[in-house]
Amino acid sequence: MKNLKLFFIFFYFYNVNSFSSEILVISDMLEVDNSKQLSEFLGNVHISDQEIEIWSEKISINYSSSNSLIEEIWTNNDVKLVRENLEAFGRSAIYEPSLEILKIIGNVKIKEDLNYAECDEFTLDLKNSFSIMKSTKSSKVKATISKN
Repeated sequence: MKNLKLFFIFFYFYNVNSFSSEILVISDMLEVDNSKQLSEFLGNVHISDQEIEIWSEKISINYSSSNSLIEEIWTNNDVKLVRENLEAFGRSAIYEPSLEILKIIGNVKIKEDLNYAECDEFTLDLKNSFSIMKSTKSSKVKATISKN
């Protein structure tokens, strides 16, 4: 079966600085359920804009019915995220544009320049420019910090 690429450009306008007013979503398939205000991108999904890139096998986007604003973007499949010099991997992720908060959960690996960290949960607050790394009681946050 041919691997049909579906190119779909999402236009949305809201007052959030972390995403531009236009994002590009590339996937093998797109399912839209307007009754649930849900778009699901399936197979080799890549989302990009001027600030951030996300890769996963399935990414879901919830939007409000009244004004088509994106309420949240999430995946429950393995995810890769790249933003500036930060690269992060995990099992699942959720991004809430109104709060400008991105959370990656499960076997999280983060690389920033020459620094590296592993944890169970990584929260990135884009608005306030800080991050939190957590792990369960049975594991610990592990970090390698470069002196350079």
